[in-house]
Amino acid sequence: MVVGTATVLQRFSSMCEIAFGSLLRAHGFSALEGDIRQGSASQFYANGSRYIGIFVNLDPRDAPFHCVLVLGDGGREMPERDWNGVALWRLTPDQHGHVIAGPEHIEQTLAVMAGELRDHAADFLKGDVLRFLRLRAEQNRAREPYQIWEPDGAGRYVSRPDPESVELKRRFSEAP
Repeated sequence: MVVGTATVLQRFSSMCEIAFGSLLRAHGFSALEGDIRQGSASQFYANGSRYIGIFVNLDPRDAPFHCVLVLGDGGREMPERDWNGVALWRLTPDQHGHVIAGPEHIEQTLAVMAGELRDHAADFLKGDVLRFLRLRAEQNRAREPYQIWEPDGAGRYVSRPDPESVELKRRFSEAP
């Protein structure tokens, strides 16, 4: 049976609960908001300022389809979330994300990701964020701030660093 994208996205929060719920509750995390869009969905869990964000993207314009889990510490709204988080795959030996063939593979992928979270991010789950903070700082030091493109009056566009992004880069590039 072929599973429809919209149907799977509507069930994403419950799929996350099945895959991650007991593991995360055992470490003091609670389910928070989920979001469903036309081709994607997300689910968040939090324990204080630490959070786990689980995302699936089935939008054909963003191919290949993929699932990603982000460990974060701070705000969950963009653009801060883009700077205060680290993808789980950065903590795994293979260092790869999860490309999926289609909606019917999400549940299986979430189960694999739950095992990776348990095996490779136990320190973060328990509240020991030192390794996470070091990895986040290293990741952000290597990134450029977002750029704002605007007309220069002569028919061309020029870029300048986005001030909010510059501040977020500074803030989240500091290692303990």
